[in-house]
Amino acid sequence: MTSKTAPKIQKKASKKSKKSWRKNTDIEDVEEFLEDQRLEERLGGAFKARKDEDIFMVDKGPEDSPLITRKTRKQLRAEKPLKCFHHLETKGKVADPVGQRTRVKTQQERQNPMLKAQITQKRLGGWKTASEISAHQDRSTALKAKKDQQAERKTRRRTNFDFDLWTETPGDVEKEIIQSDEWLSDTTKRHNLKESGKLTRKVPEDFHRKPSTLTAVSQPHPGESYNPSYKEHQDLMWQAAMVEMKKEKEHLKIEYHTTRMFPSVKDAPTQESWINEMSEGIKELEAAKKEEEETGSDEDVLEEKGEDEELTQRDNKVKTRKQRRKEIQLLAEDKRVRRLKEEKKKNQDVFRTKKFKRTLEAQEKVTQAKMRKRRLQKEAKLSQPAQLSTHKFEEPDLDLKLTEELTGNLRNIRPEGNILADRYNSLKRRNLVETRVPHKNVKNGKKRKRVEKRNYKMPWQKKD
Repeated sequence: MTSKTAPKIQKKASKKSKKSWRKNTDIEDVEEFLEDQRLEERLGGAFKARKDEDIFMVDKGPEDSPLITRKTRKQLRAEKPLKCFHHLETKGKVADPVGQRTRVKTQQERQNPMLKAQITQKRLGGWKTASEISAHQDRSTALKAKKDQQAERKTRRRTNFDFDLWTETPGDVEKEIIQSDEWLSDTTKRHNLKESGKLTRKVPEDFHRKPSTLTAVSQPHPGESYNPSYKEHQDLMWQAAMVEMKKEKEHLKIEYHTTRMFPSVKDAPTQESWINEMSEGIKELEAAKKEEEETGSDEDVLEEKGEDEELTQRDNKVKTRKQRRKEIQLLAEDKRVRRLKEEKKKNQDVFRTKKFKRTLEAQEKVTQAKMRKRRLQKEAKLSQPAQLSTHKFEEPDLDLKLTEELTGNLRNIRPEGNILADRYNSLKRRNLVETRVPHKNVKNGKKRKRVEKRNYKMPWQKKD
């Protein structure tokens, strides 16, 4: 392959410069020689420099031949390297020109030798990192789960009866086991519960909570009976009186803020009082004169303004370097003093830990008391009707019978109340239905006019 003759040069080619020499010189045979040499290097070197054992092999028999093997095609495929690592394999056998390349050291290699020696000494005493302890626990948990699974596979029948058959069902026990197992993820638990038909839907806490703690049918007052005792009837009369007094109070409250706001006839303003009230503006003029006397004349004000301008002009002088340096030093000193005070305060706070602890305990008690109060208020609201609309719920009047209306027997007594209205009021009281008020169907407050059309009248209804 070596070239013995000089490279060919094109005829009538320019030889004026080196550029023309490179352009017009044929070096194909040199390129072929170099390419063959690179191929031999990739294949392990030149064949002339190799031994016969590396190139040829002696076929002694059919059993030793690599072409005939007793392995199946599946075994051969398993021994064959994966196709995804095919491009990572080094095809050529050319040595790396750079013997020692730059490589990022691992965390263990970058450790300080003294620190590495300390860790080695600790490990001899049985010390382990948190990740190693966690990995050991995970491996032990996985091994235990694997053993339990193998034991369960031996027999599908239940052999461990660690529950009461009459109080719990096996499905509930399995559900508790699945939910309490820390090794399983949430997705796995949800999947197993769903497949077993024991998955409980996740709903808000107050989804199944009743809007009110009141009973559907409240027990009536004993005084409402057709033949009540004297004490119970008087108690019911007293409650009815209190309701009427409350209504009267509300009515008087409205009257107080409307009618009683205005003066009576004897306290009404007269002509004389109106003149006195309108002439009170002269006093304000006298007050203005007194203010002028106190402030002084305009000349004095101008003199004071001139003095102030002179002072401002004096203050606007440029500071010297000495003054600026002194100002910086004072600021730095002030900053240093404040920092020392803060450090001293921090050091003193160490000796006040007991006081801080008592303060925190007192705050915790106050917080607990507030939480308890809010919880009681929330519970108390459940026993009262809430305002679900623009109108508030008003308790209906008591079904009361006066003393002279009582008959003593059920046959002669006049019935009171309405069962349908009572049921509807119970729904509103328990916050199941919002409170509504009937509205009049009147447009613009005008009464509609009724007109009879003659077309709709029958012949005998028409009048001549």
